[in-house]
Formats: sequence, structure tokens, C-alpha cells
Amino acid sequence: MKQWKNSATLILAAGKRFAGAGHNHKQLKLLDDGTMNRLALPPSVMKSVGGQEYMGSNYKVLMLKRSSKSSFMPNAHVFPGGVIDRADYSDEWLDVLDTNLFSSLTAGINGPRPPSTLYESKTGIPPDVAFRICAVRETFEETGILISRGQSSNGAPVLMKEDDIIKWRMRVTEDAAQFVRMCRAFKIVPNIWELYEWANWLTPSTDKVKRGNRRRYNTMFYIACMESIIDAFHDDKETVSSKWYAPVKGLSEHWMSNVWLAPPQFYEISRLANFPDLSELKSFAIERQKKGCTCSYPVMIELNDCVISVLKGDDLYPEEPDLHNQPVLSIDTTTSESLSSSKNLNRLEFVGMPHQCVTSNVDICGHPAIPSFLRKCRNALHSKL
Repeated sequence: MKQWKNSATLILAAGKRFAGAGHNHKQLKLLDDGTMNRLALPPSVMKSVGGQEYMGSNYKVLMLKRSSKSSFMPNAHVFPGGVIDRADYSDEWLDVLDTNLFSSLTAGINGPRPPSTLYESKTGIPPDVAFRICAVRETFEETGILISRGQSSNGAPVLMKEDDIIKWRMRVTEDAAQFVRMCRAFKIVPNIWELYEWANWLTPSTDKVKRGNRRRYNTMFYIACMESIIDAFHDDKETVSSKWYAPVKGLSEHWMSNVWLAPPQFYEISRLANFPDLSELKSFAIERQKKGCTCSYPVMIELNDCVISVLKGDDLYPEEPDLHNQPVLSIDTTTSESLSSSKNLNRLEFVGMPHQCVTSNVDICGHPAIPSFLRKCRNALHSKL
């Protein structure tokens, strides 16, 4: 019996500059091409673009706070995303998307592939397409932001009116099959070619978690880079707030207990701290995708002074972890002793959630080591609390 659901999430990174105002709907461009449709904002809305808000970066990442009533990760701050729907694999997409471009999504990849992308589809839509459709659809449902471009050969922008966005967002939320029909009606396509494969996470399973009491997800993480920050409109159901954070700022807010970043989000934002420049980040994402992607499956280990979550590449990671019922391991050592005795590190440390920290000095499918200055930032913040 399958113990997890396939899902997709989207890391939206956007620069400081706002799109032009003065219309009842606004266009937000991706860094190269395509369009973002969104709900209109009052022209008076202004954002700060300097000081501590960006903390060395020239872009921010969109985060949503999950409802306290959520059965999975309540109150956590996450990237927009959700579970794959059969509508994401629907053959109706064959009349909307250019199937000749499907192969370009994986062109040049010569590294490992996540098992979920190797699934043999029962329709004409391959997994690499369906997962990206899911990420775009869920982002639209949860934020009102639609990553799209025109169906014409040149991909000319097609803007939707605010009333249409509101109406169709409700329809798509209630029935995922409405997404392809909306695209057909407005002659737009989800711009899946601007979503770059970033990571794959599988929710851990331990012998301390009774089967059936916890949902598990096999999630593909994609990243898209946009020119300008806009306000997202959370749905007030699954999510109760939305905010853009510069990577280091988001981590700092977590360390100060102002937000709680779910572990995969905390880890991936820590990775983003390697890239203070948005254009550099996009260039890296395009090239990194060619090196493939492995599944990040955390294994929990209890040390004398904390719990760590080790990932592939760490010296303490099991050779063959049990994907279905991995026990919590226990080692008679401290955090500092473990760090000094291990050559290869790829782990999250939990000394109470606000003290969460990533230590990684290994290259995983082109992702560089986590910046060591983040640990210093955490320690400096906690010394002031």
C-alpha cells in the first residue's frame, strides 16, 4: 500500500522592483519571458527595498502560513504547493500545451532522477509536465498568482481581468479540472518552462509515528524567478497569511520565533543564502537542473543534547534507510562531538525549533554547501534574546 502522496511546490523568488501601476489588472514579468496574472493592488502600496529587510539579497521568496487547523504542519510557513490531481495528467492538456516542447523540460539532464518523475503515465502527459502543472495550479489556488504565457508561438502576454481571476480561482480551487478549461478559455498556458527542478523531499517515517496518524508526501520542489514582488492573496482556508522574505531574513525570523519554517523549507531557504543576486540564482537553477535530483529522505538521530535529521551524503546516513518505517536512531555523543568527528555533513539540528540549523559541506547534485555564516547568524541572534 502506498504510504505517501505525490505533490509539488514552488519557490517563487522575486526582485525588488514593482510592475507598473495604473490599470485594473497588472502584468508581472518573469526574468526572461512570460507573464504573471494577479489581483490588482492599490497604487499607494509601497514596499521597502533596503536595510535589514533584504539582508544582503536583492530578492525575496514567497511564504504562506498554514492554518492552525491543518492536519499537516499546522502553523508552519511553507512555499505554495499541494497534492497532484488526476486533472494535472489529463489529456485535455494536449490541446493546450505544445507537446513538442515537453522534452525540453528534461533536456541535458545527465544526473539521477527522482522516482516520482520516472512514473509511467497512463495519459499523454508525462510526470515532469504534470508535476509542474500542479505547482502552477496550486500556486494560483493558494495565492491568486498565475504563472502563464500566451498560447501563440511567440508566447505573447495575455492578461486576465481581476474579476475573471477571482471567479476562476474559486472554480479551480473547487475542481482542479477547471484549470485546463480556464487556460483554454483565455488562450493561455501555464508557463511550466520557467519552473526549474530544485529538490525532492519525502516526509520521514519513524517507529515513533503510528501509521495513519501522519500524512506523508513525496514533493517535487521547483523554482521560478520573477522581476518584481507582488502581494499574494492567501485563501484564508488552508493558508492564513502570506509574506515575501529575503532568505536570511526568513531564517532570522524563524530563529527569533516570529515564524516557524517547516524543515524542508528551512533547508531550501538556507541553500538560497548562497545566492544574493536574483539573476545569479536563476542562472544557477538552469545549470544545476542538468545535474539531476535525488530524494531527500530525512533520518532522525537522537544525540545526547539534541535531535538531528541527517540526509544523503552525511557520514551518519544509513546505506539503505527504510522508506516505510525507518526507526529513530540513537548515538551516545553530543552535537559538537558529532560535528568534529564527521567529515561529510548534511544535516539539520533541532535544539528546540527556534534553534534549528543546517550544516552541510557536501555537493548534492550541484547544490553547493550551506553557507557557514548562517550558524554564526543564529548564534548571534540567540545571544541577544
